[in-house]
Amino acid sequence: IRSYMPADAIKGNAIGRLRDAAEATLKAAGDGTSTTTVLLATLYLAAMDLIAEYEKAGQSVVRRLVADRIVEILGQMEKYLVENAIQVMDSDGNIDMGLLQKVATISANNDPAIGEIVANLVAQIGSDGSVQVEYSKSGELETEKIPGYVFPGGLYHPYFLQQGQRQEEWIDPYIVLVNDSLVAMNDLNAITTPFMELSLKQNEGRGLVLVCSDLNGVALGTAISRQMKGGGLMPLICVRPPRGIDVNQFFEDLSALTGAKVFSKDKGSLLKDFKWQKDTGTCTRIMSSLQKTTIVYNQPEGPTNKPTLSGLLERLASEYKEAPVEDQPTIRERINRLSGSVGIIRIPGLTQAAV
Repeated sequence: IRSYMPADAIKGNAIGRLRDAAEATLKAAGDGTSTTTVLLATLYLAAMDLIAEYEKAGQSVVRRLVADRIVEILGQMEKYLVENAIQVMDSDGNIDMGLLQKVATISANNDPAIGEIVANLVAQIGSDGSVQVEYSKSGELETEKIPGYVFPGGLYHPYFLQQGQRQEEWIDPYIVLVNDSLVAMNDLNAITTPFMELSLKQNEGRGLVLVCSDLNGVALGTAISRQMKGGGLMPLICVRPPRGIDVNQFFEDLSALTGAKVFSKDKGSLLKDFKWQKDTGTCTRIMSSLQKTTIVYNQPEGPTNKPTLSGLLERLASEYKEAPVEDQPTIRERINRLSGSVGIIRIPGLTQAAV
């Protein structure tokens, strides 16, 4: 489901909804396979029933009507799930730890010890946070809560992953934000040339993370051929924005988190005017797989001429108070994402692969 991208628009619509639902379940409960199976079977049966009705009546099947019916059924299913879901947290924000531990234990392959650790960490970071499992270099079981921003957008291509790795991790990388499609080699050169001249020559050892709204053609091929972590030509990865989140708001959020300027033709910011020292941002740490990216940030202290998280949160809080009631949940969700945390569980083991 994650990798299947059909050209047919109606198939793409169905697959997209399946993917979003499964990833939402994965984030909330740790496993999205059941959601995918149930939704896929329901979609299939609903489509077959509707086609059978038309054929029985001697009418040709109108694909648009099938798609509309699928959307209607998904809406009914969503309503049913909302009405019948057992809440782990009540309206006052109190968490039923016993229930949460049961969910976490199932997600931890029925290991109650790990389930308890996960549940306690989730209770600390909230539903908008994310739990990462890592290899413990100290040989001790450790947990840590750190400020972080998690979004369901990952690497543009598997070749950005080193052999045998499921995700790439970068410490103190440079961040460049481009809310445009990069196709030509010159688009990429506008960013990578100053990186090579000013960072690689200084032997800083810091990687470059390019987040852009789209990357294809020669630009994608060039990025893949150039990136090679660990003594290669250029430590570079390219990350795509998330699905289901307003792309302009997403880049504004990342700008506030990292201090990087957003380049966008629609906003009049062109890559030809890119200045390395002034327009790049950074973060404490970034972990990116093919499906998800986690940014651990450390906000600067004191006045700065770059956008800040505190400034954005203040503005959103004001917008929330003045917004119509129907628009407030969307703003609140954005505030929660920006205020989220990342829980780290470091587990000892013989090897990182075993963990």
